[in-house]
Amino acid sequence: MYFIPGAILLFVFIIIKVSRKSGNGVSHLNSDDFNKDMRNGIILDVRSKREYKMGHINNSICIPINTLPDNLSKLDSSKPIYVYCASGARSSNAASYLLNKKYEVFNLRGGLNRWNGSITKK
Repeated sequence: MYFIPGAILLFVFIIIKVSRKSGNGVSHLNSDDFNKDMRNGIILDVRSKREYKMGHINNSICIPINTLPDNLSKLDSSKPIYVYCASGARSSNAASYLLNKKYEVFNLRGGLNRWNGSITKK
C-alpha cells in the first residue's frame, strides 16, 4: 500500500512537466518561472515597435514577429530565447518558428497580460 502515494506523486509530476509543453513542443512558462529563468538567455518581444515603446520587460529586444525570419542573426543560438507578446498568441507562433530553427525557446504563457514583473517604458 505504500506504493500508491509514490505512484500518485510520480503521475502528478509527469502531468506538470507535460503541461508545460504545447502540442508543437514549445515550453510555456508562467510569469514567475519566466521571470526567474529569463536571466539565463535572450528576452525577445515580438510585438510591434509601437507596442514595445509603450512598455516592455527590462533588457528585452524587440523583433516584431513579421520581421523575425529576416532578423535571426540578431539572436545568439547558443542561448535560450524567452519570447513574449501581449497575450501569448504571437509569441507562441514565434516560439514554434524558433523551435523549428533549432533554438531553445520558452514562451510566456498569457503574455504581458499575465506578467507580474516590472515593465520598462522607453
